[in-house]
Amino acid sequence: MFFKTKIVQRVMIEPKDFDSKIISIVDAKVRMMVEGSVRKPYGYIIVVTNILERKALSLEWYDGRAPFDVTYEAIVFSPLKGEVLDAIVGEIDDRIEERKALSLEWYDGRAPFDVTYEAIVFSPLKGEVLDAIVGEIDDRIEGATGLNCSIGNISCVVEIPDGQAVKEGDRLRIGEKEIRKEDVVRVKVATVSFGAQEIVIMAVLEQE
Repeated sequence: MFFKTKIVQRVMIEPKDFDSKIISIVDAKVRMMVEGSVRKPYGYIIVVTNILERKALSLEWYDGRAPFDVTYEAIVFSPLKGEVLDAIVGEIDDRIEERKALSLEWYDGRAPFDVTYEAIVFSPLKGEVLDAIVGEIDDRIEGATGLNCSIGNISCVVEIPDGQAVKEGDRLRIGEKEIRKEDVVRVKVATVSFGAQEIVIMAVLEQE
């Protein structure tokens, strides 16, 4: 529902704006601050229709700015529980099972939702055997040679103790087996680390 209501907003005016146009500056700043925003408990402020009062307060001692408490009239939109409204469909999503609306944030009026959804996830398990693509052979690891691999979009590091493998140019020789970049190797998951944006797997070569 649409309402016309009175609201008070404090604005701060910089010392450089202390001139004959200060009233116009106050009015313009109020409109810029509030139009198109949400103010609890009023709702969404569509437009400021009238400035009713501008109350000048004492200058701020630390920076000299002038505070004004401005009372204005505005047209606001605030939907009521049980109200019937027209809506435009933007997207159809059949993957979400539940949406739980929470209270509006008091400081900016945003509406948080707890959303329950179904997804297909990949979570490697310790001891699981997987295929990995070799990306780089790294012999700079102290006491070992490393294979930097990938399993889909997940990084996988395979450490091979010194003495078990020999690096020959762009290939790694383990006994009679040779491994090159982009080869597919079978690895056994040793540990899985979950970061904020990625999963890193530490693994060993699976003996064939």
